[in-house]
Amino acid sequence: MSSGDRDIVDRLFSVGYNVISRGNEAVSDVAGKVVDKVRQVQGKDVKKLESLQLDSKSPGVWESLGGVVSWTYGQRQRALVGASITAGAIVLFWQCKQLLKVPERLPSSQSRCVLIFGDMRDPIVRTQVMDLYRRGFTVFICSTNAKAFRERQEDDDFLRHIDPGSASDLASFVRFLAKSGEGEPCKLASILFMPNLAYYPPGDMSTSQLASEIRSNVLVYYSTLVEILPHLESSTVQLILFNPSLSLNLAVPHHPAELFISGLMSSINQTMKRYHRLKVSMVHVGALKLGAQPSNYKYLNLRGSNINDSLLKPVYNLIMSYNGNRMQRLWLWITTGGSLQRNLYCGRFSYLSKIPILTSIIKNDFWTSFKGLLKYKDLSK
Repeated sequence: MSSGDRDIVDRLFSVGYNVISRGNEAVSDVAGKVVDKVRQVQGKDVKKLESLQLDSKSPGVWESLGGVVSWTYGQRQRALVGASITAGAIVLFWQCKQLLKVPERLPSSQSRCVLIFGDMRDPIVRTQVMDLYRRGFTVFICSTNAKAFRERQEDDDFLRHIDPGSASDLASFVRFLAKSGEGEPCKLASILFMPNLAYYPPGDMSTSQLASEIRSNVLVYYSTLVEILPHLESSTVQLILFNPSLSLNLAVPHHPAELFISGLMSSINQTMKRYHRLKVSMVHVGALKLGAQPSNYKYLNLRGSNINDSLLKPVYNLIMSYNGNRMQRLWLWITTGGSLQRNLYCGRFSYLSKIPILTSIIKNDFWTSFKGLLKYKDLSK
């Protein structure tokens, strides 16, 4: 190897040595600084370090605790609101139920009377009159035989009879409504238009007999009602028409008087609607049980329903609801479809007889035969 080559190799080794030496010095310097920092940290107070750590973490703990308290308070508030709404709904429901409830009889603090057009000799009319009197109403009964009932002085002295042909009787009735007693004047609660509902002559009738039945059951009462209406001080008056429509619906041919009466009552129902002061309702009378008699329609082989539950109570509830509080009047308005449907069906088959397909079944007493068949099957088991 020449002297020039040796010089180059020596220079390379010298440069490498210098680089390595400087690297070792830098590493040693960094290592020394790290060791010094570790010693400084180890020399600090451990308790002070722990307190610093707790202080640094304490804001997070309080925030978490505050969130839990806020959530619990919110849940409690929502529970209280829910309980309050539930309790309020229960109280409101109970209060509405109490407001809708009709008392068993007219309260003694209220003075109410009813005017009934009808013949007291008819058992259904008489039962209706006695029921309203028993419930606390003052009852005026307008009939063509009022004079005869006054002369008899029977057990119905509590009734106030009106002769439709007597102007003095009609004037006395109007004065009774207008005069003031110890408190408020007696208010007319309702007018009941009741033709005979339990008895009509069967079979063919002469023209004079038919005209007499129509006059005594409908025409006399209608003319008297029209005469009284202008003298009533009430802004609106309830009028309840009773219609013996079962015979007409069943197309029974051998009772012409009843068919004519039913048709006339339907016509009066339409006619009276032109009087805006009248709130007209129609009661369709079906088969009702009268004492020992199975039905008020003797020519039909039908068993009637209980007259108290099927007729007397619904009519009383209708009168009381119309003259009751706002909730009762609102409920009556709702159940009558906004006063568009004012038909009340009382008694067995009063509504079913409207359906043509069922008329022949009812006339043939299908239901009685069917029940008898079921009873026979039960006994044979």
